[in-house]
Amino acid sequence: MISSSIRARCTSVLTDREAKKFGLTLSGDIKIATGASGDTYTFRTAVAKTVTIGATSFRDVSFAVLEPTGPFGDAEAGIVGMPLLRGLGSIRWSKDGTVDLGRSTPQAPQDEPNLVFDRGRLLPKGEALGKTVLMSLDTGATTSDLNANFASRFPAVVQQGRKTAQDITGVGGTRTFDAVELPEVAFAIGPARVLLRPAHVTLQRITTIGGECCIGNAGLDLLTQGQTLSIDFSTMTLRLQ
Repeated sequence: MISSSIRARCTSVLTDREAKKFGLTLSGDIKIATGASGDTYTFRTAVAKTVTIGATSFRDVSFAVLEPTGPFGDAEAGIVGMPLLRGLGSIRWSKDGTVDLGRSTPQAPQDEPNLVFDRGRLLPKGEALGKTVLMSLDTGATTSDLNANFASRFPAVVQQGRKTAQDITGVGGTRTFDAVELPEVAFAIGPARVLLRPAHVTLQRITTIGGECCIGNAGLDLLTQGQTLSIDFSTMTLRLQ
């Protein structure tokens, strides 16, 4: 079982336990990557001849294969990478626990494209404090983290916050960063209005969670404030309803 999560990642991910269960052959080369916390981790690769998700099948799918530690301590943990998600065309989560794949929904007149790609990452465009902003998208993250780019764009707001510290956990481990806590920050994502309450601004610019391009990383505390979350690659829209 692979979790239906979207992160700043082009390659799909499995633990080595899952790879062995599916009979995949791991490469001998050990590669190094950087996780959400900024720490590095090692992985190997494997190619699945066929991957089936719902009614859609893919051939020769590459996976990064990790040790089952940290966020991947669950033997069934994993990430569906961007090539598979784009091949599905659309994905829709509901709070009742259902997931619809490959079913486009009619576009409302007020809907405009609000997703962009940046080096394989999917970034939602929204509005915060009267300005247009980009965030990285991570449906595998429990919480949303604003970063040093947010502090640079909104210095007067951040100066009013409470100094604190905040942990960020990734595949490579957990690191603690200086942070500022704000009572709340309101976001507009399409026609939806959502609140990050409280809002933590971690003073970091980690590339894998939006440090190069964005004011933060959007997690489930923002994305599940509606009854449904849908992503449609044909219209490049993210909708919260």
